[in-house]
Amino acid sequence: MIVRIAAVQYLLRQIHDWSGFENQVRFIMKAAGDYKPQFVLLPEIFTTQLLSLWIPQMYASLCATSMTIQSVIKI
Repeated sequence: MIVRIAAVQYLLRQIHDWSGFENQVRFIMKAAGDYKPQFVLLPEIFTTQLLSLWIPQMYASLCATSMTIQSVIKI
């Protein structure tokens, strides 16, 4: 039995409402769906983006930390 898994990268962006989050997730799921996977693996932090709806300062801090980590490990 062959199982196809789509592992996706997810860019944290500031969103202004729930539909912004839905649109970004829908785009990623459609792109992953082109490969007809049985499973789609999302990063564990993808829901962190929802913090930008309620706590903009915390979201900005998390994005800055993420960018720092990426620059250190050269993603």
